[in-house]
Amino acid sequence: MKKPEGKSFLVLSQAGCLLPFLITFNLFFGWMFLRKSHWLLLEAGLIFTFIINSIIITKKFFYAAGTLPKRSGAIDVDAQVIDDDKK
Repeated sequence: MKKPEGKSFLVLSQAGCLLPFLITFNLFFGWMFLRKSHWLLLEAGLIFTFIINSIIITKKFFYAAGTLPKRSGAIDVDAQVIDDDKK
């Protein structure tokens, strides 16, 4: 059976609303359940994951809106270079 492509991205992108809750919950209550070093590492990992997730989603929105620059020298299905500078 073939592994679906993009499934992990889909799961990560849908976790965007849950991450701020987990960060806040861990910040206030994580020290009760974990050692200090584990608590801080988990908090740093959650914040890092949130930042990466935010960057990915932001780039996806800007690309969909067309504000990101398109790649030059794209090749079409006939393996010909497409020249966008033609007028």
